[in-house]
Amino acid sequence: ASILQFARDDGTFRLSVSTSRGQTYVLECKNSLSESAWKPLATVPGDGAVKILADPSAPTSQRFYRVRVE
Repeated sequence: ASILQFARDDGTFRLSVSTSRGQTYVLECKNSLSESAWKPLATVPGDGAVKILADPSAPTSQRFYRVRVE
């Protein structure tokens, strides 16, 4: 997956990702890299278009994100 853009506005973290048909894209987060598991936040099906994944409750402190493709 190619992350095209990301931003944090009004407490929401958003990123846009180019998708492929037949794949599923999952936005995951951790509040600390020492946490053992990633927490899924949003899932979108790929269809060849650019999709937006969002975390509507992004904290003002740090949070780590990744996009997993299934």
